[in-house]
Amino acid sequence: MKWRRGKGARKRREWFSGAGCAAVGGVLFLLGVAAYLALITLLTNEQREEIAELKERIREAGQPLTLEELNAYYPAVPDEENAALVYHEASVLLDEIDPNGATVDALLRSLELSSGNDASLPELQQEIGAFLERCGEVFAHLERAATMPKARYPIEFSTRWSAIPAHFHYLERCARLEKLAALHGLLDGRQWEASECLKRMHHMAKSLEREPFMTSQIVRTSILIEHVESVEMGLKLAYLYPETLADIETLYVDTSDPEPLVRALAGERCLWLAEPRIPKAVEEVSVVGRVINYLDPAGQSTFRQARLLSYQEAILKTYERLIRLAKEPWEERLTYTQDLRDNGTGWRRSVEFDGHPLYVALHGTDRMALETLFARTTLLTVALERYRETYDALPQTLDELVPEFIDAIPVDPFDGQPLRYVVTDQKYAIYSVAFDRVDDGGAPLEPIGEMDSVGDWVFEVRQ
Repeated sequence: MKWRRGKGARKRREWFSGAGCAAVGGVLFLLGVAAYLALITLLTNEQREEIAELKERIREAGQPLTLEELNAYYPAVPDEENAALVYHEASVLLDEIDPNGATVDALLRSLELSSGNDASLPELQQEIGAFLERCGEVFAHLERAATMPKARYPIEFSTRWSAIPAHFHYLERCARLEKLAALHGLLDGRQWEASECLKRMHHMAKSLEREPFMTSQIVRTSILIEHVESVEMGLKLAYLYPETLADIETLYVDTSDPEPLVRALAGERCLWLAEPRIPKAVEEVSVVGRVINYLDPAGQSTFRQARLLSYQEAILKTYERLIRLAKEPWEERLTYTQDLRDNGTGWRRSVEFDGHPLYVALHGTDRMALETLFARTTLLTVALERYRETYDALPQTLDELVPEFIDAIPVDPFDGQPLRYVVTDQKYAIYSVAFDRVDDGGAPLEPIGEMDSVGDWVFEVRQ
């Protein structure tokens, strides 16, 4: 009996000892959780303070952060002064004549294939002239719109776009119509008319100047591409009078848009801040993110909220840095965004995912540098043509232009070096190292993937 009582007592002691250990362990666990939550709370409070300071600095730079501020940043325009409404009316008329722009595209392709001395050119010119006559009312609207200095297109700021805004498409189509009319006028010797077409095309691009979205600014750049290509083709197909060159020079000398990038980021930033979230694809980059998604699909946990604050702080720091870089040379901005894309760690690697609040910003920055490139290339081309008009020859180096025809050789915004120049018996070319920032000797751009390319951007004129 004593042996049994001893055995039972020993078991009871073991049980109580185990229960005590479990109780102590449970208390320690709860204390650990409480300490962890206290630490998270402390850190999130610090993050909130840092985010508030970041927002204040961004506002001090004149940049919006809320949808209300964004609406004021892209000011309303009275209907009677709004070029956007007239451009829309012109596009409706053009769509009735040439649905989807098929005729304009076909005629431009035919002109591009022509050498300027092609035997079929008179017949092609007659066909173009007949088509442009049918577009008389369209041109009347485009002429009226070009007299209006203000524009605001209808964009809904409350949500992200579910489709590409209609004005992106019809502005590009109207620009191509003006390009066709300009080339037709040059070939017919009516350079005054061609010059007016180029001015109107430039006004279309300028009408998007205040629109605070990266996509808007990329469309604006595409219109400027059409403008520069018109000048390039015009020089290949016809002789440009000094008066026409002066008009072209004025368009780019008087460019009043010093910073398309900062404005392009405003809309992306405000839309994301209206409902900040970590995109699912970004969360899945890390194991921690995948575990949190599994345990807290609704996103209500303290840890998830802390993670979101950390993410928001990182995004705002990048935006602030891009705003401060606005006054620096383009090559510094491009180097910064390239480093974020290629060499960043942690959350920065996730910019490869569409839906990241910096995806468009970091992949579209190089497109914003194109406007500066176009302006500098055009001014350099005007100087070359004036040299040729004066000396009946082209310079062998760009240094021969200074200071008689241009104050200094324009630099390539992509690498900060002077624009490259190549001259032969048959042609001359000005080129930029472009997006990959590698001098490929003037090899034309070739796309590699959706948003990247290799090769140089080349402006070429046959002598």
